[in-house]
Amino acid sequence: MGAGPRHLINAGLAEGLGNAGHDVELIRLDLGPGLHGEIGAAVELMRRISRSVREAVATKRFPIVLSGNCNAAVGAVCGIGSAGTGVLWYDAHGDLHTSDTTESGFFDGMGYAMLLGQAFRALAATIPGFAAVPGHLAGIVGARDLDAPESEHIAAWGMEAFSVERLRSEPGLQALENFGRRARRIYVHVDLDVLDPSVLRANGFATPQGLTLAELEATINAVGRGAPVAGIGLASYDPAFDEENAGPAVAAHVLAALLDPQDR
Repeated sequence: MGAGPRHLINAGLAEGLGNAGHDVELIRLDLGPGLHGEIGAAVELMRRISRSVREAVATKRFPIVLSGNCNAAVGAVCGIGSAGTGVLWYDAHGDLHTSDTTESGFFDGMGYAMLLGQAFRALAATIPGFAAVPGHLAGIVGARDLDAPESEHIAAWGMEAFSVERLRSEPGLQALENFGRRARRIYVHVDLDVLDPSVLRANGFATPQGLTLAELEATINAVGRGAPVAGIGLASYDPAFDEENAGPAVAAHVLAALLDPQDR
């Protein structure tokens, strides 16, 4: 999945945004050569993302974060400023495990829990601007492959879940809009496996019964009616699983749906 951002850029994602009238600046963040442990490396990238996003926001730029892993969203939200920021986490999975509930030890499966202040608190405190997002400002969209502890955490932490089925109704979209109204601004994190594999097989964890592209766009429009979108993350796209090379067009469509309302 670390190959995803470069693949999208090489396919012309930035040029497409420029052709649509946006002033685009590309900033590459990486750790460079050497041996990097998974957790330490991920948190250092969060720190760098936070600083970079903060600089972008300070100069009135709109941050778009392309990342291999979902936990990059922790850095992005910290850079925007957690106070009053709601988070909508589009993902087939929860990423809501803690070190006490995970059986795989997969750090990226704990990213959202970390952002909520429920995991790796000492490490989270080293990220510039970190403040835990309260449960009532944390939503999860399109999740359909949750482990039992993750489902329990959604309820216990006061989060709101928007299932695919719920979002296929007007009351569901209205609830999503109402969620936005609780916040000053919204950060939208999109793990591309929130989409049904018939639209895009985003990675090796892709799960059936996901959102269509039109449904994803409808939810984005609902979010925008509730609160301004302050940043976007696209994550977890592995071009090795995308035999149709649908990812670049899908990513461009998602960004257009999110960015265009910001311009109006």
